[in-house]
Amino acid sequence: MKRVMDRTRPKRRLERRRWPAHRMLACAAALLLLGLDTDSSSAADASPTLWAGFESGAAPDWSVNQGIDVSSDYAHTGNYGAQATATPDQAAYLKWGYPSVVQGERYARVSGWFRIDSAGPGESVGLFSLKNDVGVHNFDLFLDPVTGRFKWDLYRYDYGTSTMTAELGEWYHVQALVDFGGVGSTQYTAQVRINGVDQPAITSELQVGTTVRSVYFGQNILGKTNTRELDSLTMVVSDEPPTFSQ
Repeated sequence: MKRVMDRTRPKRRLERRRWPAHRMLACAAALLLLGLDTDSSSAADASPTLWAGFESGAAPDWSVNQGIDVSSDYAHTGNYGAQATATPDQAAYLKWGYPSVVQGERYARVSGWFRIDSAGPGESVGLFSLKNDVGVHNFDLFLDPVTGRFKWDLYRYDYGTSTMTAELGEWYHVQALVDFGGVGSTQYTAQVRINGVDQPAITSELQVGTTVRSVYFGQNILGKTNTRELDSLTMVVSDEPPTFSQ
């Protein structure tokens, strides 16, 4: 049977072509503004609260998952945890970035259980780094090889040091509340709590106010050798100041 041509169809087809093209241009512009913190997840999956307990027995979906092994041998809570093994030619870390992380929020709470099993002589060991949308003067928390204590900073001399010495092979519950000021501000702040004990808070002035962009658990830096365990990792972003979870 010969089909009758529907003269309205070409018009609808043209409308469909124009709409996706417009939307693609808008998405491309958004990605340029956000820089390189992209992954293959859907933007609809973005959440102000992200959590990883590794209870599936495998590393969950991350923007980057490198040098990570999941096993019951590495668990602090539940049945599974993760081990990050850094070698001189491969960094070991997990990353949550756009679009999994909601963008445009000035505050974040990052927390988790961490255990450092080994570290190269004279090398720092990164626990986590909260990145901002400016791309510099981020919040970093790491083991200081000189003092043997945990250390965190925002910029140069704006840093804090833990009240306790960090012991290899011991688990530590670390939380950080970070404020990147938001657009128009000139001040960043950070509060830290380790094993339920409040640590020295820090403030960094003369900054460019901005928002949270991504978080790295570990360090994306080559040339280091260390082994770490991670469990119950959490990141919460918000437009209101967060509080410690315990």
